[in-house]
Amino acid sequence: IQGESGTSRRYEGSGLGLAISKRLADLLGATLQVDSRPTEGSTFVLELVLPILTDEASRAASSRVVEPDVEALNGLHVLVVEDTPTNLLITRLLLEEMGCHVSTASDGLEALETLQTKAMHIVLMDLQMAPWDGIETTKRIRKAEDYEQLVHQGKIPIIAVTADVSPLARAASDSAGCDAFLAKPFTRNELMSSLWQQLPRIPQSGLETIRHKTTPPISTSLLLQASHGQQELAIRKLENFQREVMDFLKRIQSPGLDSEDAERQATERWLRIAEELGLSEMQVVLSELLITLSQPDTSRLESVLEGCWDAHRTLQKRTLQIRQSFETAAYPQGKTQEFPDLPVSIDGGD
Repeated sequence: IQGESGTSRRYEGSGLGLAISKRLADLLGATLQVDSRPTEGSTFVLELVLPILTDEASRAASSRVVEPDVEALNGLHVLVVEDTPTNLLITRLLLEEMGCHVSTASDGLEALETLQTKAMHIVLMDLQMAPWDGIETTKRIRKAEDYEQLVHQGKIPIIAVTADVSPLARAASDSAGCDAFLAKPFTRNELMSSLWQQLPRIPQSGLETIRHKTTPPISTSLLLQASHGQQELAIRKLENFQREVMDFLKRIQSPGLDSEDAERQATERWLRIAEELGLSEMQVVLSELLITLSQPDTSRLESVLEGCWDAHRTLQKRTLQIRQSFETAAYPQGKTQEFPDLPVSIDGGD
């Protein structure tokens, strides 16, 4: 309640709060009473009748709640359409922790181009963007689907993501063709639940692209945790790891340079570091290498080392992507040293 009118009044606010509260009370079937006295203050009384939920009804309601299966999201390809670098980075971290593969687009045009060249399963669509907002982008995606101009066949699930939770925003997203609505800021569980609920909507052609469940080669959140949240330090740790592991693998390939005990101890060390930095794929191949080095018969060593080099190449590419994400999110970190090309064969040749 405004005690004085005019734009030069001493008290902030437009006086709309009471009108909005009254409207909300009416929608809930409640009553809202006000007792306001000049110089003394105001008293607001809300009377709302709610049903009492018995213990039995409460247990029945709880039994109907289905917990999302995070394992079902492992291997999911998600396109995040977001023009704010910080929001994009946070969303990427959450999705990668769930085992999702993340592609990004900073505007509607880039999103449409991505769907024309990549098979995706779900789209997270920010509604506030330029030049196309999320509503316009969704409409164009649905139109392109009707004309079969995109990689997937059928309707891809699109989740509208916005801080505007008004009924008007929800209605606009529904009308444009969005399948769900996720309010910012959202928690990890809210994001996971929203994705999980859309799994039945994924076109069959999209589900067929998930050949097997995989984990991201790098857990970015573990990497940042090991680097005390410092992006530049995280990149430096990754680069040092790759450079030194490359030298280590070359030594393994050269018989006689190290004793068998030294090779096993070095492998154990790099396995611990890979686990600390969240390098999932490197953990797998280094574990296999350790097992191979611990057996009398090392006939599988060559194929295991080849797998290590493959994982190293994947890690190198992913490091460059993370570095680019860090450089565009919040504060530029500057360029760091490029890596040399890895050997094509495992015989020590370049």
